[in-house]
Amino acid sequence: MERRVSVRMLSEQRCPGMEAEHSEVRTSGTLAPEDGGWRLHYDEDAAGAAHTSMLAGEERITLRRSGAVRAEMVFAEGERHTTLYELAFGTLPLDILTE
Repeated sequence: MERRVSVRMLSEQRCPGMEAEHSEVRTSGTLAPEDGGWRLHYDEDAAGAAHTSMLAGEERITLRRSGAVRAEMVFAEGERHTTLYELAFGTLPLDILTE
């Protein structure tokens, strides 16, 4: 059964030699059980330019973004995942190591 939820995202970006940058986004979305876990869908801005879908399972979280930003990121403890983060001005390769 899908239900409406409030979503609050806090992030921190750190680069060597620079001060950490913090941001917060609040929006609404939907949450529903799927494949033994939970699927969360939300838009990151009021215009709906970036759509996000997150599947949280027992051992991993898969985050997919589409629209103004395109990416698929996998977070699984102790595993390294390489992906591309596609933006309007170019593509950024990312390595993700989850602790």
